[in-house]
Amino acid sequence: MKKKTKILNISILKIIFLMIMMFSVNIFSANMYKVLYVSDGDTVAVKKIENNKETGNLIKVRLYGIDAPELKQDYGYASKEFLMKLIRGKTVRIEGNKNDRYGRLLGTVYYSNENINEKMVATGNAWWYEKYDKKNTKLKQLQENAQKNKLGLFAKKGYITPWEFRKMKSNKK
Repeated sequence: MKKKTKILNISILKIIFLMIMMFSVNIFSANMYKVLYVSDGDTVAVKKIENNKETGNLIKVRLYGIDAPELKQDYGYASKEFLMKLIRGKTVRIEGNKNDRYGRLLGTVYYSNENINEKMVATGNAWWYEKYDKKNTKLKQLQENAQKNKLGLFAKKGYITPWEFRKMKSNKK
């Protein structure tokens, strides 16, 4: 009787393991997208990938926790170009389920398991957007390192953050 119970327990464990594996594969593939367009250094347009095909509507994704220079701002186009070189035309994984006030999905983008949001800050191509991601100490450290090493937009003194730039622009109206 003990032998039957042991065999039964092993079989149940195998079934549970297989179910977990199937479920995790579905979750992983459910978050795969093709990057079709890069709007600027913190916004991309994607389409969902299912069975190796693009499906559904175009989705705008705002990279969560970062803020890149505006295109009309110093370093704005360079930031966009950097993001384009990283992920345009690539299949990425996106984690996120909230939208911003403009209807864009707020997400963390991964390409080949590399966090692209973090890479944008680490290379000085975007700021850590502390206002919306206060607890992200990793982005804070990455920005401090980029500033210390004068990487990307931090190579120049007197840079203006995107949120200050937008505020100045709206005050002129």
